[in-house]
Amino acid sequence: MNGYLSASTIKIAMACYALTCLVLLTNVLWLLPVVGLLSCFWSYMAVTGKWSLPSRKILRFVTIVAAILVLYLGRDLPKFELFTCIILLGYGLKFAELKLRRDIEALSMSGILLAALSLVISSQIIDAVFALIIIVMHLLLLLSLDSKLQKLRFSTAIKPALVVIPLSITLFLLLPRLAPLWKMPSANQAQTGLSDEVQVGDISELIRSDRLAFRASFEAPQNSSQAWYWRAMVMDRFDGQRWFRSQATQLKSNPPRGAQGESYQEYSLILESNSQAWLPSLKYSQSTDVGIFYRADDNWEFESPPMNRQQKSMRWLGSSGNSDISESNLTELIDLPPQYRVELESFIQGFRAYSSASQQMSALKQWFLSQEFGYTLQPPAYSGLQGFLDFSFNQQQGFCVHYAQSLVVFARALGIPSRMVTGYLGGEWDDNGKQITIRDFDAHAWVEYWDGEHWQQVDPTAWISPQRVALNYSNNPDTAQQWQQTAGTWNRIWYSQSLNQLRQGLDQIDYWWASWVLNFDSQRQFDFYNRLRTLLGNSSLIVATASVLALGILISVLLWMQPWHWRPAPKTTRELRRQLKRVKAKGLIRKKSESLQDFSARVAKQQPNEYAQLKQAIHKYEMYRYSAQSTIDNYKDS
Repeated sequence: MNGYLSASTIKIAMACYALTCLVLLTNVLWLLPVVGLLSCFWSYMAVTGKWSLPSRKILRFVTIVAAILVLYLGRDLPKFELFTCIILLGYGLKFAELKLRRDIEALSMSGILLAALSLVISSQIIDAVFALIIIVMHLLLLLSLDSKLQKLRFSTAIKPALVVIPLSITLFLLLPRLAPLWKMPSANQAQTGLSDEVQVGDISELIRSDRLAFRASFEAPQNSSQAWYWRAMVMDRFDGQRWFRSQATQLKSNPPRGAQGESYQEYSLILESNSQAWLPSLKYSQSTDVGIFYRADDNWEFESPPMNRQQKSMRWLGSSGNSDISESNLTELIDLPPQYRVELESFIQGFRAYSSASQQMSALKQWFLSQEFGYTLQPPAYSGLQGFLDFSFNQQQGFCVHYAQSLVVFARALGIPSRMVTGYLGGEWDDNGKQITIRDFDAHAWVEYWDGEHWQQVDPTAWISPQRVALNYSNNPDTAQQWQQTAGTWNRIWYSQSLNQLRQGLDQIDYWWASWVLNFDSQRQFDFYNRLRTLLGNSSLIVATASVLALGILISVLLWMQPWHWRPAPKTTRELRRQLKRVKAKGLIRKKSESLQDFSARVAKQQPNEYAQLKQAIHKYEMYRYSAQSTIDNYKDS
């Protein structure tokens, strides 16, 4: 079609644009969908004859102004997302000049490019499904140029994509996994999640977010009823307002060593993209994976923040890891702002009678239990020294960070080296007890103190609200009502018990996608081949690899050609072909644009002896092909 476009084609194009914007909505500027939808509306009004398309001068002016606004409003966006915004702007403004076939072709290529870019920004399996739908919709748009809308089917556009799936899977497994030529640039805006600084109240903000933080998978079933503490960072510095990490805790250190003959457990982490470099893990975990290192505070960290999903293999040593700390660090871990020591001097006198750190911590536990402390997700604002005193001795209503801060301050006032640990508590286990899903609202803080030989973990929240340790916010009787008021309607529905099986099933699919597709790198491909080589041997592995490749190619070719739909040509058609071939041998060749009747007339003039048989063959073919009595089939003729 070389003329103007039809209204049906514009409708499909508008549906393509709406779906593309929906997928990219959270990663692009609000201005872009507005400009694009106005452009779509203008294009539709023009094709229906009510308006006319804008002139090139007006379109250029609008494009320049819109581009300047995008660059200004997106100045703080990561460079890759800004690039995506520019492509989306051009994609939307293209509607204002849709007139010819080539305009639709350019629009379709832009939409398919944006589908690919959406997978770079977010690679979850639901995003891959939406990207596939966007691509199929744009193929459908291209097909609408040559077919009427009512004759188009979704399957028409998806068949070419399905044909290459066997070959794509084969090449995915067999081709070497090369390192990427480029990496996503680091994000420069804050993301929801744990921060490397903590002020009282920070973690409470995370209970409003159900963003997936990471998933862990164990080889053997685990005890899902026990408390699972996933360490992320250690906060060992306190300035009276905030807790933060010292340089000493971030230094590289040797990974923990397990005791001779001690058992361990293998587990695997699938971590979501994050602007922070910390890697949550169980205390005293080992790993031989590249791109991570062990810190002096007994935590793991990435060499650079993971801007896409990462899979890491870990080995948990349980409580058998090594602990070591220098005298200078111990001195720093009892540091407090002077005004805190002054205010607490009289309070801590009663605890000095105990001789060891363990006895003093036990006495502090008894004091907490003797008070009227309560666990709440909506505490008053406690700020600075006065806020600390109000929480500890007056209002006594708070959540994990309040209790962790109070215990560390009390311990340091007594001269016990102690620190706050932030990470995650618990998560949602699958029915088999092998996989756990941890989200932002599982964020938690607890305490570690030095007893003279080892770091001991203490969770004061568990003293006040044991249910918080055993259950998440939505199921904890102490916080369920508060969580419902804070979480929002969708979260209350999605995390209800009635949807538990559906949620776990989708989590399992997403874990499989991240583990076997997104993180199938060169190392995992090498491990995959090693396992095959162990089973088959070297020579058999080569034969099996070649066979799988040949099978993938064969299946794709068969799906494309579909020989099971082939039918032998009717006898009349075969006879006509034979006569045309015979005449061609005499030097008469039918032209591409020449009808059978015109060709037979030319044969009658130039080769009269060949005319009779050719005419009879043409007559029988036309009777079979075009006559109202064309029910005669090949087998009946024969």
